[in-house]
Amino acid sequence: MKRGASIRVLFDETHSESWTVSRQRALEIDPERPGYSSYQQAADDLAARDFAILRNLDRPLTSIDADVLVLLHPCDAKWERTTGGSPVLAPAELAGILAFVEQGGGLLVVTEYEHDKYGDNLNELLAPFGLTIENTTIFDQQHCVAGNPAWFFAEVGTSELTHGVEKACFYQAGSCRGGTIALQARTGAGLIALAKHGKGRVALITDSMLFGDEHFQDYSHRQLWRNLLY
Repeated sequence: MKRGASIRVLFDETHSESWTVSRQRALEIDPERPGYSSYQQAADDLAARDFAILRNLDRPLTSIDADVLVLLHPCDAKWERTTGGSPVLAPAELAGILAFVEQGGGLLVVTEYEHDKYGDNLNELLAPFGLTIENTTIFDQQHCVAGNPAWFFAEVGTSELTHGVEKACFYQAGSCRGGTIALQARTGAGLIALAKHGKGRVALITDSMLFGDEHFQDYSHRQLWRNLLY
């Protein structure tokens, strides 16, 4: 039961993100496979609880009127179909997001494997928080789905983030370092990193398909998503 939309979550769609929280926009991006561009289920799950879902369609991220800002895999359009715009955050936007976190905002950054090719400047954004996205692809031959080592199961430890999470599958994930590694591959590579900065918090996720419509219902992904936003 929805207890009240007290937490405002702003999904940016102005920096060539690979995902949208609008099913209609996902249909426009990819009519044949909208689920590959849609976080509609993830957004709907939040909206049914304590969250108000907002979309940024036309404003620079210099002043953020929300409690949480989400960047869903900014990516040069030569690699994937996107929401449009440039994947590069302007200097004023970098400063605006930094101030937002320092003042108590939450920042959720979602990226992908082989990060460097996507043409974003997320590492510049994350540097003040002590987080780094590595230019990698993680494989696990032993703990994977249907013999595909790129689709592997994370090592789920015991933490606030993994409360109620029994199993999470990453699909073509990269790795990260810095902060607190909250979820990792069995190789030891970081998959989700958390950091505190000023009064705010930052979460970095290295696989965007994890919470997309095609995989949101898989394993414990719904619970992990809720934990991240709370």
